[in-house]
Amino acid sequence: MSTRSVVLITVDSLRSDHVGFLSDTVENTPQMDALANDAALATDATAPSSHTRASVPALLTSQYSHRYFANFFHDIEAPTLSTYLSEAGYNTAAFHSNPLISRHFGYDEGFDEFYDGLRFVESTQLPETVTSMYSKLLRLLSRFPYEPAESVTKRARKWLSEAQEPFFLWVHYMDPHGPYALNRQLGYLDKYRSERLWQKAVTSPDEVSDAERDRLRAAYRDEVGHTDKYLGKLIEAVDGMNETILALTGDHGEEFYEHGQYSHPAELYETTTNVPLIVDVPGSDGTDTPTTPLSGLDIVPTILDALDIEPRTGLAGESLIPTLSGRRLDREQVIAETNRGQTAVFGVRTQRWKYIVAEEGKELYDLSVDPGEQNDLSGTEPAIESRLEEHLASHVDSHDVEGGDKLATVAEEMDTEVRDRLNDLGYL
Repeated sequence: MSTRSVVLITVDSLRSDHVGFLSDTVENTPQMDALANDAALATDATAPSSHTRASVPALLTSQYSHRYFANFFHDIEAPTLSTYLSEAGYNTAAFHSNPLISRHFGYDEGFDEFYDGLRFVESTQLPETVTSMYSKLLRLLSRFPYEPAESVTKRARKWLSEAQEPFFLWVHYMDPHGPYALNRQLGYLDKYRSERLWQKAVTSPDEVSDAERDRLRAAYRDEVGHTDKYLGKLIEAVDGMNETILALTGDHGEEFYEHGQYSHPAELYETTTNVPLIVDVPGSDGTDTPTTPLSGLDIVPTILDALDIEPRTGLAGESLIPTLSGRRLDREQVIAETNRGQTAVFGVRTQRWKYIVAEEGKELYDLSVDPGEQNDLSGTEPAIESRLEEHLASHVDSHDVEGGDKLATVAEEMDTEVRDRLNDLGYL
């Protein structure tokens, strides 16, 4: 078994066309671009789902997202990357501040050190009313509803400076997630302006003016650039160490009214599922842009393969180690899943086609000429539709797919701090 260290970086709400190495018009991600230039593989991929609660657990386990629709992460017995590496003797740590992927839901399993920004999720000697009031006060005084990139990076760098190799480090950045800071220099004044506009966009998208949409887009781009700056400082701390496997991706993308909504709704268009994917395995030859579609589900199999660790369960993704040597994966399509109300929505993507199936109907897009998915071709390409429908039917028949999402239904039973922070981020 190889004992190279591993760094996994996930960025919330990071869509591909806002990253420089995937877009000729973007110039504010020099750190990601430099990382992509040096990496064995730098391309785009399909996220497992359109929202964090279903996508991140899929990324960490290489299990399809539908397993987490009607279940929380701690309800599913699936080995995670952290448990595999902890059992292999790795020192493990994670740093982020998203309550959806906190220790409250079991994400600390397999980590020696786990920071999620929660202060009172464990029982304390104080009454819940006291801890709730104190938590609300701290959140009121906080500039952002999450811990910003500079703070998360500082914590991760400190841990790295003391970590014994081999180690596994997972860092999740929240900054591109709404509410986007319209002007960070204005401090608290900007906080309330930003939150008001973002809430308007999420709850009343049709009422957002063109000028307001432009402000939201610009703020989002700035947040991606802000994240990139501190991501570079994290990579700088890793560069001086021995051979380290590094992977970076987004858990999902972000919508700016391209299909009538904002944020990351329960849709499977490219705006919410197309994300960057960087994989750097020391010793790999590198590859040109793959000719087969890739998935975030491929990250765990790739790392385990690179470390010669045999998975204990079947994995939904495939190892990209052959791709890193220029070979072609033996698959033509990947699948993304989300849940709308009590039903599941499926998306099948090939290099050229996107096929979306929901309770309301079916959609087909030719991405080679319509990357914005504005011209629905369903019913006009029977041979293509039949082939993708057959693949999707095989997928559904092979899995026990449940729709629904119990997050809102059990919100009142949650720890007060977790529930309040989920509200701040628009999850409830």
